[in-house]
Amino acid sequence: MAIVPPHRIPVIVGVADVIDRPADLAQAREPAALMVDALLGAFHDAAGSAAPSLLAALDSLDIVAEHSWPYAEPCDVLTARLGHTPKRCVYGVAGGESPVRFIHAAALRIASGDSTVAAVVGAESQHSVAAASKQSVQLPWSPRGSNAGLLRGKDLCHPIAISHGMTQPVHVYPFYENAATAAWGQTPVEAMRESAELWSNFSSVAAETPSAWLKQSYSADQLATPSQDNRPVAWPYTKHMVANPFVNQGAAVVLTSLAKARELGIAEERCVFIQAGARAIEPRDYLLRDQYQRSYAQEAVLEAMRDAATRLRSETARSFAREIPSRLDTEGSLARQTLGQIDIAGSGSRNGALLFDAVELYSCFPIVPKMARRALALPTKARLTAIGGLSFFGAPLNNYMTHAAAGLVRQLRNQHDGLALLYGQGEFVTKHHALLLSSSPPEHDLAAIDDDVQARADRQRRPVAELIDDFSGSAALETFTVVYGRGSDPDFGTVIACTHAGHRLMARVAASDSSSLQALTNLSTTPIGRVGQVTRGADNLLYWTVT
Repeated sequence: MAIVPPHRIPVIVGVADVIDRPADLAQAREPAALMVDALLGAFHDAAGSAAPSLLAALDSLDIVAEHSWPYAEPCDVLTARLGHTPKRCVYGVAGGESPVRFIHAAALRIASGDSTVAAVVGAESQHSVAAASKQSVQLPWSPRGSNAGLLRGKDLCHPIAISHGMTQPVHVYPFYENAATAAWGQTPVEAMRESAELWSNFSSVAAETPSAWLKQSYSADQLATPSQDNRPVAWPYTKHMVANPFVNQGAAVVLTSLAKARELGIAEERCVFIQAGARAIEPRDYLLRDQYQRSYAQEAVLEAMRDAATRLRSETARSFAREIPSRLDTEGSLARQTLGQIDIAGSGSRNGALLFDAVELYSCFPIVPKMARRALALPTKARLTAIGGLSFFGAPLNNYMTHAAAGLVRQLRNQHDGLALLYGQGEFVTKHHALLLSSSPPEHDLAAIDDDVQARADRQRRPVAELIDDFSGSAALETFTVVYGRGSDPDFGTVIACTHAGHRLMARVAASDSSSLQALTNLSTTPIGRVGQVTRGADNLLYWTVT
């Protein structure tokens, strides 16, 4: 196999996290300031005293879409503060997967020779912005731009979903959670226990992560049980099971070629390599998908990463096996023992636990890593985060995966032949992107790898039921959620249901309809498939009542 030349091997050489907890709002740092701190920290992490030389070579900068304090010209604001203007600066399209997408694209530009040094950066100051609003304090920051360019839930949703008020992530992800619970043969209480145990593990990781926002470890019982501090939000999720955007955090990742890293004296053991990537999407309008039990795009992306990891592990095993005769002369039983641990046959393709040394699965809500874990064939007790997840580490809106990348890079620097999976997701289970990172150089040109697995996802799709908004009669429950007010009482339920004719509809369940709400929130039996009666309400919405 041909050796990839060093100038075509992209490497992550620098990472940094920053966090801002001001005692006084007058000292609060705006997003651009956090971004500069993160960038300078990442360049110093990469090159130490040679950081100025590396920064001077920066020719590509991607800024993760920022919401807490939007700037009219983000690139101008950031580069002026940084004191360097790269040839290419792009303010990115929003999405939770976007940092993964930007890191991948930056690596591809380096691999193709279009870039020498690239960086991805993002930050949010939502905690300070919210506190200032609550206290009627004017923040002494750069001029704030218009909110007009910010992506909103209603921009992504069908008019029917908008009319029902089901346009926020906290409303949509429970549709997947409840449908998957039934598809996996779980009772609601079993599914809630799985989520709570998973989130308990995430909180423990966050508690040990220096840059995490919430450093408290929660038990599964604390997370599963509604309380004054953990009120129900949208069935079956409580407050601590949803992403927490009220943070002040920033992160940056710096990439260059292996040749440039060597030129600057960056030790190769501090370089992290990108072995492969994959991407796919679901139909953007969630009401126009064929089902809510799984994500074909997620599965296609993660299966591609599992396949790539299996190939890499097998190649490593074969290479090691070829070296055994000479190594036995000097290493004896140690070599025999190591060989016995290597999965030469590639059976790791059936057991994800044998493939990855570290994993970061996007975790805005429990259903995402729960589905991903199953797609990867990881055990229930597997550690699925490097930094603690969006509920506990913090959810700086689109930028969490930049922090996650930094966490994985730090882990891989301490491992020989380590492999890590970085998986991000955006919108409403819509956009999926993953990278396979390693502590060893690749044997394949990254630019030659086809990362588009859309066709693999699309082959799984079934016909989509026609969506209707004019119906009276019986309809069977496809999925649902119940939305709660701040006082922990139900505001309303929302169901997606199918008629006998095979049409799909969205309908509301009134807060006064206690029988239907009790059926939806029964802990011992899933209501999926249950038939209800649909009628038109006085507010012109369809309503569903259990029969």
